[in-house]
This record gives sequence, structure tokens and C-alpha cells, in this order.
Amino acid sequence: MFLFVIDATLLECVKRCKDFFLFNNKTLWTSTVYMLRDKQLLPVVCFVFSRKRCDDYLELVKGLDLNSQEDKHYVSQFFRQALSRLNESDRQLQQVINMQEMAKRGIAIHHSGVLPILRESVELLFQTGRIKVLFATETFAMGINMPARTVLFDSLQKHDGKGFRELIPSEYIQMAGRAGRRGLDKTGTVIALCKGDVPSISSLKGMILGKSAQLQSQFRLTYSMILNFLRVAECPLEYMVSSSYSEYHSQKANARDIIAANKLRSTIEALQQSMKSFYTNDIKNYFNQCQQFWNIIFQIQQILINYDKNSHRLLDDLLKCGRIIRIRDIYEIDIPAIVLDGSFSTSGKNINHQRIISVLVISQSTNRLLTDLDRLILKENEQMFILPVQKWNMDTKDSEQNLIYQIKNINITDLLDITNEIIPNINYHQILEGHWNHRMSDTLDIELESTIGNDKALKQAVEKLKLIRQNSSNQSIASNRFILLNDLLIKTSQSLLLNNLHELNLKLENETYVNLNENFHLIRKLKFYENKYNDMNERISSLQTNLQTSFEYESMLEVLKKLNYISNTNILSLKGQVAALFGSNNELLLTELIYQNLIDNLTPSEIAALLSSIIFQGKRFDNEINDENQKKEITPALHQAKQQLIAIASKLDQIQRDYKIPTNIEEELNFSIMSLVYKWAQGAKFYDIMNDSDMEINDIQEGTIVRTIMRIEELCSDIRNAGKTVGNSELVDKLNHVTALIKRGIVFAPSLYFSETITTL
Repeated sequence: MFLFVIDATLLECVKRCKDFFLFNNKTLWTSTVYMLRDKQLLPVVCFVFSRKRCDDYLELVKGLDLNSQEDKHYVSQFFRQALSRLNESDRQLQQVINMQEMAKRGIAIHHSGVLPILRESVELLFQTGRIKVLFATETFAMGINMPARTVLFDSLQKHDGKGFRELIPSEYIQMAGRAGRRGLDKTGTVIALCKGDVPSISSLKGMILGKSAQLQSQFRLTYSMILNFLRVAECPLEYMVSSSYSEYHSQKANARDIIAANKLRSTIEALQQSMKSFYTNDIKNYFNQCQQFWNIIFQIQQILINYDKNSHRLLDDLLKCGRIIRIRDIYEIDIPAIVLDGSFSTSGKNINHQRIISVLVISQSTNRLLTDLDRLILKENEQMFILPVQKWNMDTKDSEQNLIYQIKNINITDLLDITNEIIPNINYHQILEGHWNHRMSDTLDIELESTIGNDKALKQAVEKLKLIRQNSSNQSIASNRFILLNDLLIKTSQSLLLNNLHELNLKLENETYVNLNENFHLIRKLKFYENKYNDMNERISSLQTNLQTSFEYESMLEVLKKLNYISNTNILSLKGQVAALFGSNNELLLTELIYQNLIDNLTPSEIAALLSSIIFQGKRFDNEINDENQKKEITPALHQAKQQLIAIASKLDQIQRDYKIPTNIEEELNFSIMSLVYKWAQGAKFYDIMNDSDMEINDIQEGTIVRTIMRIEELCSDIRNAGKTVGNSELVDKLNHVTALIKRGIVFAPSLYFSETITTL
């Protein structure tokens, strides 16, 4: 079980710093780390959705020291062995020095900009408990078994390439799941660092308990896929596309869903028309606030349920026989009831081990039954209608003939308040005996006058409850609701819930709208239909996108014919066979690069530099000053090859656009580290390259450079295979030479996970 915490101490610190937050980041993070240490919540993984902010936060806390002398000695020994395979200059890299120094203090970072050997070092040290505070990006939560006692979110929003959005449940669960170490921690703690406004309860609930994203096929055609299929398959590719998982379900469900959506829209429009007289903005806001009220009630009930599973004592005391409580029915709230038996039960059909509470309650007889739509709405809303929040009011039409008493079993999810009032000398067994004396079936609804008869205990209890109903009518309980649970909510760091509940309750019950029950019934129907309609539209939109696959396939075939990769009868040419070797990694550009002899006259170092423009995905430095500086650092032949590569990419883009295929090959070319890779292939030391003041690489991190060079080596292997296919032995030899030049030093340092000396340290 994971506990979502917005710590009260931390929240107070944030409020004090709010007006000058940008200038007080250091104080905020320092106080946060100290708070975690004092509460024994270390180690902590701080998820930060930016590599730069990870580095910035590490700099802010560099003055902290969380490790003992013994831990520092272990870290020093670890790095001495881990870095022994590097040459002296690589060990002097600033990132290597900084990482060692901070790791000794128990603090580290983990993201793709960190050198691979340092990332592995951090992972191994974190597993041993020597890293107490780790600033990491989201990738740390993917596939690495690195649990911590606490997970801290720097923000609950991330940038997805289009804009900032809230975390979706799968993302939150993946990261929050790191909280809690098996066999070491009873619970894991998850903290959201609120730097501005505290997130709303509804947004937190959606993030933690919301529906998982619907699994959808992401089948995507590539030129390489088409070429490989044409080369080996005996059936047409059209059949494969139409039989794909996504396309099959698209064609089957799309037409049916469109008809259903149109019908549902008509229903919504008719319902909106019937509600036009009362469905104003004020009523909409009131309904939304009521929904927020019930969300808070649900959270408090869940806290009670979870706490009650581990310790029954609190509710055993609160739910003693005779206690006056308030409960909700399907269509009514705050109904007074007397607890007859609130003892915890785990027997019989109570498979969820929830407390069963036997209560005596009086209500008005009604013939209103749940419709099928009502049941669907209940299923969508945790078995709870969104009801108006008003003072409980005894119907003035109540009479002895219309009233029924019930002895019924309820759960904690039916509780709306536990009052201070207790009726003494209530005898549960005598009341139950009197009740059963007048029952011949399982019917719970018993008319008062006809059934109570002379059963003294039952009659007294019913009379007392009638008096309580009269006294409770039209009385506000807003400021006292669940007040007896205040200590529990403080203990579970949820004291804000009660304050929010009381404020919202008081505000809502003072509204004076009429016919709220009837109007809310229509609003619930409308909301249900609108949610279904939106879900259906989203599904239709997704399916219609998938139906474009067939059109895209036909267009891509025409492009391949235009470039002479296949014949008019879809037979692969030698050029097409070469393109099929490149997977889905720029197969058209790489094939044209080979067939237009672009690298035949380049040296191995120049080839490596040119290939970096196809691989590198970091920050671009495309401006006239950088172009001039780069022109001075590379050879004329390499500069000419760069211009030719741009021309090839531009031509490929134009051909694809002619066939209405979205493309941006030219824009994806990135020449920012071409001169850097050229120097590396020329034999320069990594340390010298990173400290070269003439190179514009200040914002490019070491890990990004290493990853690019490693991918160049993989691409060389693919081009080498293409050279063998076309019989170009000179090209094969050149690519072998390229690999030999770049495959060295810290870039290709062996993994620490395969080092016996490290794993046994």
C-alpha cells in the first residue's frame, strides 16, 4: 500500500516561500531533505521531469552530507575500482569528479545525460543504501529494481512534447511504485512537492485512482517493413494490413460506434432541452461542488476502511451500541440512525473483511425502485449517487402510517457522521428479539404501529429514534461532521481533508435551490450520457486514424516505385534489398547516401562525423556563427558532404509530400556535434573535447554524446552489411575502420554489472 502525502511541515515551508520561490530553491530543497532525514524517510528518489533541473537541484544541495565515515569509505573504494578501467584523463572529467564527491555525501543524479559508467555506479550504490537522495528522471522507474523508502515528485505535471499536462495514472503508479522496500518498510511514502497551489482533491484522485489508458494498437507502417514483407511474404501486404490487430477492430467496430454515438447525441440534446429551465451555470457549479464534497467523503471513508483493517480499536470505541450516527441511503443523506452492533466482522460473505454495522433506522415508505440506468450510474461512481448537500429535513408529511423502521446492516461507505451522542442502556439482543418476533421473512421494512406491538425494548428504541429525527430536522452539522476522526486524520497526514469538508459542507447547505433531488437525478443522467459519448468519440477518432493505414500503404508503395526500390509489380530491386537492411532507422536516407556515393571519398573520421547528423537528437546549434565556427573545424570534403546530405534529405521530403506522406527528414538532421565526433574519431581525448572552449557543446551532456557515438557504431554495422549486399568491399573496409577509431575509451567502457570485483565489493 502506498500513502500519498503532502506533508504538513513541508506545505507550511512552501507557503512561507511562495512569493519568492525562485530565489529560495536552495532553502526549500535543503529543508525538504532535512525533513526526510528527521522523519527517517530516506532513501528517497526525487523524480524530476528535466535533466537540467536534476543537475540544478544537485548543485543546490551540494553542501549537505548524509553519509557516515564508513559509507564514505565504501563509496571511495567503489569508485576507485569502477573507474580503474578508465584512462587518467577520463577520470578527470568534471562530471566524474562531481559525481564521486556528491556520492560520498549520499546524493546523486540519474538521467540519460550522465555517463553510462556513472549511471551504473549510482544504481549499484543506491542498491547498497549508500545513496540517500537521488534526483532522477522518469526513466529510472522503468525496468530497474531500485526501491526506496520514499518517492518525491518535484512536480505532478510533465511536458509531453506538445505542452504541460498532469501525470496519468500509469505514469504515477510506475514511479510511486518505487516507494517501499520489500522486507524493510511496512509502507512506502509518496510526497508531492507543492511549489505553488496545492493540487485539488479531484485531480489527485484522477491521477492515483483514475482509469488506465486504453490499450490501443500502435501499428505503424515503415518502408523497411514493406520491403521486407515484399521480399519474403507469399500473401499480399494489403491482406496483412487489413488483418492487423488495429485495422481489423477498426473496420468491425467503427460503423457500429458511429451509429451508437449519433443516437446518444440525440438523447443528450433532448435531455438538455428538457433541463433548459433550471440547468444554469449556478446549478452546474453547485453540482460540481457537491461532487467534490462526495469525493472528500469517499476519501475519508477509505482512510477509515484501511485503518480499520489494521486496528479495530478506534471504530470499536466509536461504534458502540447506542451511538447516534448519520448515514446515507441511495437518494437521501444524513439520516439519523442508532448503532446496535458495530463489532468488526470477517465471517460469512464479508470476503473483503470490512466492518459490518447493524443499525436501527426510521424512514418513509417508498415504492421508488432503481432503474437499469441508475444501476449503471452507481457502478460508475463507487456505488454512490452525487446527491445535493442540504440540511437533513424530516418530511412534513411523515406520519405513523408512512414510516417504517429497519434493522439493517451497513458498511463504512454508508457512514456520513459519527456523533458525540450515545443513548444509554440500549439492549441490542432484546431489540433484535422483538424485531424477529414480528418477522416471518427477510423483509426489512416493518410498519411501526403494526409490528412493534408490546416489545418494550424495540418500542423504546424506535421512540427515541423518532425523537432524534425530530430534533435533527433542519439542523446544520457542517462544522462537526466526522469531528471525532480528527486525531486519526492528523495521524495519517490528512487533516486538511476535514477542514476542506467542513468549509464545503457549510457553503453547500446554505444554498437555496428548489427541486434539487429531481434536478440532480436529471443532471446525473446527463453527466453519465456525456461521459459515454466522449469515450465513444475518442474511440471513434482513434479507429478512424487507424483506418488511414491502407491509404498510407498505397502512398508509400508509390514512393518506393518512384525511387526505384521496387518494380511496378512490387518486386524488390537491389536498391530495395539494401533499404530493407536498415530496419526503420532512416532507411531511405541511408540507402541514398550509399547509392549516391556520398561517403566513398570521405575518410573514416569524416564518415563518423557525417553519420552523427543522422543519429544525434540533442540540442541544435543552427545559426550562422556556429556554422562558420564548425566550417573551420571540419575538412572541406566533410562540409561538402554535409551540403549533399541536406540536398538528399530535402529531395526525399519533397517526393513523400507529393504523395501526401508527412515527413521531416531534413529537419531531423542535426549537425551540432559533427566537429566533436570528427575530433573523437581523429583520436582526441574525451577530456580535451569536453574542455575545448572553441566548441559549442556547453549544453550537451556527456551521456548524450556517449550515446550518440555508440549508436554511430551500431549504424556502421548496418551500413557494412549493406556494403556486403552490393559487393562494395571498399565501403566495408572503411566502415570497419570507422568502428575501430570510435570504439575506445570511456565511450565504450565495459558495464560494471559484468565486473566480479565490483559486484562482490
